Amino acid sequence: MGYISSLDQPRGQTERVRSNLPPKFGLGRLFPPNDRDFEKETNSLTTIENMAQTSLIGQTIEDIRFHYQAENDWGLQQFHSYLLLSNGLVVGFPVYEDDVEFNLGKTSVEYLMDQFATGQEIDKMWQENILGQLIEDIYFCYIGSEIDDDKKAYLKLSNNLYITETNYGPPGVANVDLIILDDRQFGIRTNELGENPKSYLKDMHNPQ
Repeated sequence: MGYISSLDQPRGQTERVRSNLPPKFGLGRLFPPNDRDFEKETNSLTTIENMAQTSLIGQTIEDIRFHYQAENDWGLQQFHSYLLLSNGLVVGFPVYEDDVEFNLGKTSVEYLMDQFATGQEIDKMWQENILGQLIEDIYFCYIGSEIDDDKKAYLKLSNNLYITETNYGPPGVANVDLIILDDRQFGIRTNELGENPKSYLKDMHNPQ
């Protein structure tokens, strides 16, 4: 499909291909926002006291925003993205099975809304490949029989792309970023990193 991942090219070269920003911004680094009116978006978010049970699977990704910190209190780069779904909720990438179907209280809803509203936009190229796509399945990373809670899950989209994120890494050594992969790249990456991905629908929660 022509997508370039960090597995296809040497570190440093990939960043220049994927973005017009300096190499430190990494694979798929998300651009800062232009001046925008957030009123319509923030007014569309749900702010009720307690959310009914919600499932990520079957939701459409309407928008993504991110926060990037070049150096946090522990001397690491830090990156987190926030997804606006078609049901009005803002969520992050899941880590555990319980993150797929969940309830959110008012405090959590307002925090996630704020993170989204103050976040930066993703690049237009990434918007075209992600926004408007349905979340069809979620792949969790495993170590043996246990979920690897140091890794965010992969969302499989209706256009057969996979997205995930890396959150922390030493400056100049690791890329912290939003990552988009096709089927081939997903297989290569998860194999080389030993992530042993398991499908929520097929492997973990298969309705009989």
